[in-house]
Amino acid sequence: MKLSDRPRVIANFAMSLDGKISTRNHTPSDFTSEDDKKSLKRIRALGDGLIVGRKTVTADRMSMRVGDKNLSQERILRGQSPEPLRIIVSSAGFFDPRWKVFHTAGGKILLICEKGAKEKSAKYFYKRNDVEFVEIQKINASKILKKLKDDYGIGILVCEGGAALFRSFAEIGAVDELYLTLAPCVFGGENAPTLTGIGGDYLPRKLRFCLQSFFMTDRGEFFLHYLSLNKC
Repeated sequence: MKLSDRPRVIANFAMSLDGKISTRNHTPSDFTSEDDKKSLKRIRALGDGLIVGRKTVTADRMSMRVGDKNLSQERILRGQSPEPLRIIVSSAGFFDPRWKVFHTAGGKILLICEKGAKEKSAKYFYKRNDVEFVEIQKINASKILKKLKDDYGIGILVCEGGAALFRSFAEIGAVDELYLTLAPCVFGGENAPTLTGIGGDYLPRKLRFCLQSFFMTDRGEFFLHYLSLNKC
């Protein structure tokens, strides 16, 4: 998919030394330091929109906001809104009104699902003007990205997971930047997901990246920033 037809996609993940981005039970991502949490906010603040899958919102109890006055001011100076659009994908239309994101101030919330699926959850949000359903026929990564650019003016999209959503972007070559926090821990698990999920097939083609910067904290964490080789 051509960059001219979609937003620039920035992916941001924390990963263990054995390549896991979560446990087999998809427990909250609490294996990194406060330095990583600050880095996450800085990267999150780059985007016009922040996108995650339903399972990630559930597991990480996300608010999906920047929540930093200085970062919000920098966004305003760049011509962005104080907070990015918050975008959640669930093909089946399962959106839990108890999620933290629905009870935390921030950017408008877009709920992406397949045509007709919103009926499963729409009754919980009909009184809210900060929540909008976006229905797509036979949902896929290309359609999501095109919709977000054409209808919502999103030029930069930050993806924070999960693995299935990241993989869907990777399969169409739509990962332009990758930020990785490499945490000094190993927790194994055959069913714990990597960046592209649990097992499964190879990607249609390998993605190649070039390292732009790295930094090691005194806790032994590495912050790595990669660009798609096509952007280097």
